[in-house]
Amino acid sequence: MGAPRVEDKVDYRRLAQLDELEFVYATYATHQFAKHSHETFSIGLVERGANTFLHRGEKRIAPAGCICAVNPGEIHTGDPGSDGWTYWNFFPSAETLTRVAEDLYDRPMQLPELHSSVIDDVVAAGLLRRMFASFMRPTSRLECETNLVETLAWLVRHHTDLTGPQTAKPLPGAILRSIDYLNSCSDQNVSLDHLAEMSGISRFHFLRSFSAATGLPPHAYQVQLRLARARNMLREGQPIAEVAITVGFADQAHLSRLFKRSYGVSPGRWIAAGQ
Repeated sequence: MGAPRVEDKVDYRRLAQLDELEFVYATYATHQFAKHSHETFSIGLVERGANTFLHRGEKRIAPAGCICAVNPGEIHTGDPGSDGWTYWNFFPSAETLTRVAEDLYDRPMQLPELHSSVIDDVVAAGLLRRMFASFMRPTSRLECETNLVETLAWLVRHHTDLTGPQTAKPLPGAILRSIDYLNSCSDQNVSLDHLAEMSGISRFHFLRSFSAATGLPPHAYQVQLRLARARNMLREGQPIAEVAITVGFADQAHLSRLFKRSYGVSPGRWIAAGQ
């Protein structure tokens, strides 16, 4: 007999006592994450197998014992490979990391930026394991907060730019106009012709320029905007079916399929994590 078949298993939770901080313990054997981003940091500890993902235009591999880290807004994927992977992951806000950095250095700080998407740090891994263990039995808010702050402080001190992120290259005005437009009407059925005309360049040039600037083609960027808006509405308790139509998806099934492709969990299970 061969080895038992590994299946996808996801335990997604939200801690009310830590400002609704989201974390997950998951095994992914078949699920492939589409290109997506988060409004928060995404920091995970691989416990089994390896997390194979695209980030900053390159293939990354985080083996067991290593940390996978993505800054807010950075496009990335996730692939189980041949054997899948098991990991812990949590999503601290930009405000949380900035506050930790300011407490650590006792001065105003810009948003810290994690240097590497794969971090091999035994101390950080131990801090993450202790933190996640306290999250799973959140009887003491003080314990959870202490472990969270100490873990983030270590990562800030050893794995970020202390002066804040480097100044990003300004986006071309044509692309910036199209991004602003998509942000303002993400629920609309926008045409490529309209975006290209608005930008003042050909459709082909627009597609190449937009993808180079954002890491995603326009339609995929629009999906991420819709998903981010859907999460906010679902967090407020609005029905999934209504949210799907409001943000621009065809129906609930359409939202659910794309939600899981990006976040690894269905909208229903994501909502249940906070209940």
